[in-house]
Amino acid sequence: MAVELRFDPAFVEEAVFLELRRLRSAGHGEVASSFHREREAVYELPDAQQRDIAFQQLAHCTFEALGLAELFTARLSEFPHVVAHVELLVVRRVWNNKDEQVELYIGQPGDARLTLHVSTTLFIGLQAMRCLDRGKLTAFLRHELMHVDDMLDPAFAYEPHPAFGGECETEHDLIRERFRLLWNVWVASRMRRHDWPLPEAEQHRRKLDRAFASWQPRRREAVLQDLGSRDRCTQRELLDLAKDERLTRMLGAGGVRCPLCHFPTRDGVRAWDGEWAPVAQAIQADYPDWTPAHGACVQCAELYRTRLYAVHG
Repeated sequence: MAVELRFDPAFVEEAVFLELRRLRSAGHGEVASSFHREREAVYELPDAQQRDIAFQQLAHCTFEALGLAELFTARLSEFPHVVAHVELLVVRRVWNNKDEQVELYIGQPGDARLTLHVSTTLFIGLQAMRCLDRGKLTAFLRHELMHVDDMLDPAFAYEPHPAFGGECETEHDLIRERFRLLWNVWVASRMRRHDWPLPEAEQHRRKLDRAFASWQPRRREAVLQDLGSRDRCTQRELLDLAKDERLTRMLGAGGVRCPLCHFPTRDGVRAWDGEWAPVAQAIQADYPDWTPAHGACVQCAELYRTRLYAVHG
């Protein structure tokens, strides 16, 4: 099935202007001069609607001539499940990194059902300035499209609203974040095996170490090696790996979560004698069910000690 590829006219126009400016700065101004001559001719059209259509057509033709459209079409051929199931890919302009995203709609937009027997549309929100660095754009698209390819692969068994298995929303959030990191690790490992450069944002070893601080370094290395060698994986396997019984237990129960802020921690305060005794009393004033045996992370304990000294000097 051929994927229909549509570009937001605003994205195309900005990308063309940016690329032509780059070419002019690099001493290749003839392409830019030719484009601007054709654009000036469009202004002579008497009808405003015709001018708008002509401007868009000129920008789109130039976008293709500059090889920018091929950056996207070439990527699609690398992901068989995307080609097999996606009917329409829409690239739209966004203004900053936070708004960049890839959204897969199965059926009508807003329909949460996941079935491969209805129309499938893929939206990519992208800054036009990414087109100025084709290597980085290619890495970004491969990274995102590999996630989409997994979602459309029956072997991955993707569910849009899986059961995370936590006991509260905080636990769900922790498991969700760890699942996202593990999925990124698996994506990155396959990109390396293809000799594809990784996006800069996915040099994520530090994030992984922090999210899985409760694991021994040897276990983290084993998981990385295992995911790095896998050709097959399922969403459920990654979710099960993201769950850790120590992560969902508090410090006082042998886990790694602070009972006050609920964030995981490598270190915790468990001895509340000496200078820590009044700190424990201050915590109990705010959390009547808390006892020193429950422990607290260093950050929370230091926060209460700072507040205590600020009041009493």
